[in-house]
Amino acid sequence: MDLDWHFHPFLYLVIISIFHFSLTSSASDFGALLRLKKSFTNAGALSSWILGSVPRNRQTHWNGLLCFDGIVTGLQLQNMGLSGTIDVDALATIQGLRSLSFAYNSFTGTIPQLNRLGYLKAMYLRGNQFSGEIPSDFFSKMKSLKRVWLSDNKFTGGIPPSLAEFPRPSELHLEKNQFSGTIPSIDQPTLMSF
Repeated sequence: MDLDWHFHPFLYLVIISIFHFSLTSSASDFGALLRLKKSFTNAGALSSWILGSVPRNRQTHWNGLLCFDGIVTGLQLQNMGLSGTIDVDALATIQGLRSLSFAYNSFTGTIPQLNRLGYLKAMYLRGNQFSGEIPSDFFSKMKSLKRVWLSDNKFTGGIPPSLAEFPRPSELHLEKNQFSGTIPSIDQPTLMSF
């Protein structure tokens, strides 16, 4: 069945709009990553993150970055000697971000407000110097989260009950902290590692 020529301008408009959206979202993602880099006080390991070198797919030259079709899907920033703050405002604008690792760095202070990233599937913060209490409802809006590694920090207080609310958790690591109180009832058949 041939398309009537009247539909061709519409199809071109749709194709151009999709292409423009992809380029715009990619550009904003990489701008957000550059803002994130600026929030670190020791970002030498991210020297490949420079304006004008836009990564594509798995052949990225940006250290620690995972992309698919020009969309940022993950950050693997473990063991990079990073410190300072984590710019959650910048991360919140990266809509394709599903996995985030800041493991084994030198971050301090309370847990960053990564709960604003409700679309995350994996969050690795182990091996830093995060401290203080984690709010009880911290994980309530993170319904996609399956992997949480908070071990080897200095968290105190009770284990957040909102950890028991995950629909399908597979990994939960809280060891080597200073938690106190009772362990929330986590009766999840999908939990493979606790």
